Amino acid sequence: MKRSHAKNGLGLLIFALVGLSALSSAFYVFNTLISPAEMGTQSSGVFVYSGEHVPVDWEKGRQRSTGLKFRLTRDSPLAVGGARIFYRGLAEDSKFVLDVMLPDLDPNAFYPYKLNIADARDGFQLADHRFKLIRAHRHYIQMYLLE
Repeated sequence: MKRSHAKNGLGLLIFALVGLSALSSAFYVFNTLISPAEMGTQSSGVFVYSGEHVPVDWEKGRQRSTGLKFRLTRDSPLAVGGARIFYRGLAEDSKFVLDVMLPDLDPNAFYPYKLNIADARDGFQLADHRFKLIRAHRHYIQMYLLE
C-alpha cells in the first residue's frame, strides 16, 4: 500500500515538472516572437523608435498597412521623435486614451487624446506620426507605426 502512494507522488511530481516546462516554453516563445530588430530599441523602460526602417511597398508607391508593429503597456512611455506617448487604458463608449508629452516644450504637461477604437483601426495621426490600431486591451495596446 505504501508503494502505490510513492508511485502516485512520483507521477504527480513528473506531471508538475512537465507542465511547468511547457508553460515556461510557451512564455518564452510568445515573448520572443518579435525580435528586437523588428521592434526598435528599448532603453531604460522607454521604447524608442529611430525612424530608419519603416517598410515601404515600392510597387504601389505607398506605405504598407503593416509598418513597424509594437505593443505598448499601460503607463509605459513610447518615445517617437521628440514626443513621448503613454497608453492610459480604455475609456467608455469604445474608446482608448493616449497621453502625449512633449519634453522640449514642457516635460510636466500631458496632452490627452481619447480615440474611438473603430476609427483608430483605419489609422490616426499623433505627434507627427501615423499609427494604425491593431488591438486595444485594458492593460496594453498594439499598433503599427506607419510613418
